[in-house]
This record gives sequence, C-alpha cells and structure tokens, in this order.
Amino acid sequence: MAQTPRRSGNSRNPNYNQPPMQNQPGMTQNGVPGNGAYYTQNPTGNQQGQRLTPQQKKARLRRKQEMIRRRRRHRRLLFAAAFLLIVGIAFFLIRFLNGSSSTPTDAGLDEVDTAVDDEDEEEKNYTGPAITTIAFVGDISTSADQVQAVTKSDGTYDFDQPFQNIASYISGADFAVGDFETTMVDGLAYGGEPYYNSPIQLAGSLRAIGFRLMSTANTYMLNNGIDGLTSTKNYLEEAKLKSVGTYLSQEDRDKNGGAYIRTIHKIKFAFLAYTKGTDSVMMPAGCEYALNTLYSDYSDYWTKLNSTQIRQDVQAAKDAGADVIVALVHWGSEYGRSISEPQQEAADLLMKNGVDVIIGTHSHLVGSMGFEKVTQTDGSTKNCFIAYSLGDFYTDPTDETAQSSVILNITFEKADNGNVTMSASYVPIYQNITTDENGKKSFELLDVYQSIAEIKQQDEITSAQAKLYNTLLDVLDTLHNYAGEELDAGPDAAISRTVQNALSDGAYTAQEIKELKKKEQDAAKEAAAAEAAAQEAAGETTDETEPPTEESPAE
Repeated sequence: MAQTPRRSGNSRNPNYNQPPMQNQPGMTQNGVPGNGAYYTQNPTGNQQGQRLTPQQKKARLRRKQEMIRRRRRHRRLLFAAAFLLIVGIAFFLIRFLNGSSSTPTDAGLDEVDTAVDDEDEEEKNYTGPAITTIAFVGDISTSADQVQAVTKSDGTYDFDQPFQNIASYISGADFAVGDFETTMVDGLAYGGEPYYNSPIQLAGSLRAIGFRLMSTANTYMLNNGIDGLTSTKNYLEEAKLKSVGTYLSQEDRDKNGGAYIRTIHKIKFAFLAYTKGTDSVMMPAGCEYALNTLYSDYSDYWTKLNSTQIRQDVQAAKDAGADVIVALVHWGSEYGRSISEPQQEAADLLMKNGVDVIIGTHSHLVGSMGFEKVTQTDGSTKNCFIAYSLGDFYTDPTDETAQSSVILNITFEKADNGNVTMSASYVPIYQNITTDENGKKSFELLDVYQSIAEIKQQDEITSAQAKLYNTLLDVLDTLHNYAGEELDAGPDAAISRTVQNALSDGAYTAQEIKELKKKEQDAAKEAAAAEAAAQEAAGETTDETEPPTEESPAE
C-alpha cells in the first residue's frame, strides 16, 4: 500500500516530518475494515485488530456520539469567544486610532467632551433661576501662519494653546457664540485666500472650551461652493457645534424662519444670522436657500434690504415662542469703525420688528455698543442692545489695530410675568503675535487685565514685556473710546473669572516702565564690569566694548 503524504505541523514536535502510522492489513485509512467491524489498538501500542461484540460496538458508538457532541459544543464556545475577542479588539483599535488617549482636538472631532449632549435633557435637569449669561465673540478664521503655529511634530494640530488664557471666560458662560469665518474642506490648502480653509481640529477646540453655536453667515462661506458649505456644517455638527445662517435644504431654511431655537435656563432664545455679501460669489442656481443675506444685491452694493424676508424670519421666531431674539450680522466696512447708512437701516429694520440683540462682525475692529430704546412697529418701546462690531477674536489681521477685541457677556433675566431684562459687560482681549528666531509665528489670546497684572508682578521687566505692557494700556484706551468704558468688566467684575485681585496701585506709566528698564540695564552693566575685573585680575585680556543694551520702549 502506498504511504500517505508526510504530516505538516509544529516544528517543536519530534515527529514532525515523520510518516503517519500505517494501517493494518485489511483496514481502510479511516481504520474501518470492509466488513464493518471496528478495530482498536491494544494497550501495548501494536496494531493487532480485535473483533468487538455487539454490546461493545453499541457502547463504542455511544461514546463516539458523545465525543462528537462535546466537540461541537466546544467548537461553538470557541467560536463565540473568538467572535467576542475580535469585536473587542476592533473596538479598541477604533478608539485608539481615533485618539481616545489624546486630547479632544488631537483626535479630530470624535472625542469632544460634553457633559450632556442632549440639549433637552440638559435643560430638563436645570433647576436654577431664569438667568442666562451668553458670551459673544467676533470673527474666527485661520491663516497659513496660524495653522503652522499650532502644528505639532506628529502632524496634528493643537488649537487649544492659543485659547488657554481666555478659555475660562467662554466655559464660564452659560452659552457661547462666535462667527466662524472659515470653511473646513478636506483636500484644500489651509489658510486665507483663495479657500479660507481650516483644519477640523479648530472646531473641536472651540467646542472644548465652551462654544455651542457658530454663525456661518459671512462673506467667505460660499467660496468653496455648496460642497464646501456642506462639509463645513457637517464637521461643525460632528464637533457638537450648532450653526445658523446657512442651510442645506429649503426645508431646513424654512424651519422657524431659519432661526436656531434653544431654551437656556428657562429662557427661550431664537438666533438669526445674516451676511451683507458673499465676496462677489453668486449663490448656485437652485440653492438660494443656502445663505441668509441682508441685501438682495449681496454681491455688489448692499443697499437693497431683504426687508420682506427679514420680517418673516423675525415673525417666525416670535411664533416659535422666543423670549429673546438675537441677530448675528456680518456687515460694515473692513477696518472701519463708522456706522454706514445701510447698516443703520438694517439695524432699524431688525430692532423695530422685534429683535432684542444685534451682534455685528466683519469690520475686524471693535465698534460702538450699548443699549437703545427702540419704538416697535406696534408702537410699543423696548430696550435693545446692539454691538456694531466685536472685532476679530482669532484671526491673522493685516493691521495691528485688529489684534484687540472683546468677549461680550450679556446676562438675561426673566421675571415671573415673562418680561426679560438685560445687562452687559465685556472682557478686553488682545491677540499677542510673536515671531521666534526661526521666523515661526505664535498667536496667543490674552486677557488684558491679567497680562498687565502679571507684568507688574515681575521683579525684572524685559524690553519685550515693557513693550507689551504699553500696548495693553493703549488697547484699553481704544476699547474705552469705542466700546465704552462703562461696559468694561474690569479685573474685579463677577464675569472676570481668571483675575482674582485688583490692581491696587494702578497701571504703570510709560516713565515708570522706562525707569525699571534703566535699572535692569544698569545691573547688566555692573555685572559685566565685575566679570571684566575678575578676568583682568586673572591675567586674561578683555574686550573694552560696552555690553549691548536693549532699546527702551518709547513713551
């Protein structure tokens, strides 16, 4: 009889590559004789066959059947265990690859931390008074330099860093709103013109520090077409950021007049958003619903107000039961603080028809803000709040005057009779832009008062600190001139959560800064002279040239 093929198996088996045991004469390779009798091996290991009795055959058959059943059960158990193991490994890999062990923004959007994702559940669990503080900020976008500044060695982006000094003001509010003046589209270069595109991690960081709503009604939102708008809104949604002012369908636009409705601490808010224009980009045919515009001539002169549509939108917000209606408006002239006639007309239209708060963006500079008593179309009067511009919150401005902005906090209180009153204050913010020795820029948002206090606490003030100090004093003067000094929260205001102590002795003057700097320079000269004297005493040659000194800041 021909020999069967060699076995394959574990190389650690000493019988590896040995031929299988031969069958006895008259047996098949399955060990079953042609007559149907079963054969067994004897205890000594020889393969002498022995005929079984009928009882033995039945017992043998029962044992074999039981063995088969046990093997089947064993295989089922092994299969179930293997399945669970594979599922567990797959889940772990998905979580690991999505960055479960890293920061929310490092992971993209999957790991954004929210205490309660369900807005209705969040409101249902609130048992406090009907008082809500909303934080508003201006334009948010990125340049190529800003993206480079937050790029880490592994290629991910850390947008948490620029916001770390002011994050508590956003998270400390009950709700926070910004103007998302950029897109998020895969495959496009990051930065400003022509795409105005940002990494998706920007949205994750904004949500992580407390933002809940973004206005997407601005001049650049259609620069990458409807597909770019769709991508941006989807990524915002993944980051658990709501958006308003742009829509992906007519049905979406028609709901509540395009408003985002949200009850916050027992007060029902309706947020509307409009832009004056589209950076000369026309809305694609059949997609006129995509973007809210203040003017029908949105790509040109911005003079023909969409009056009918705006009235309908405000009325729809009222019909939805809103206690407060907020209009987020992208308007005005870049790097201009004056209020144009079209702006005033638009503001009058909004407020007279029922809008309670107007928050302006686009000009890059902080403009005037305050309360106005407005006569409504029904003849009644009410107090409205308007901020013509909050400036740039996080951008790469082409003018240093745009590096200052404010976080505007408006507190709403609803009485038992349903009437809502408002109070407002702002936190002065400065975006400090520096460049290292390799030419790499950094962008850091500063709390103006806190930064002033930190500089004053230094035993030695460097030239760079002195320059920053004087800049911050100028920022305060500018903000007080345009936004009003009475609205400045100041370092001791309740809304200011990062500064604990007052500046008891007032701000340093420019002359005081110069005197401190002179002391620093004199100390450096004395140290250099002492070192030179020591070297001379040791017989070493010295350079008689005076050590260089940094230029004192200008008054």
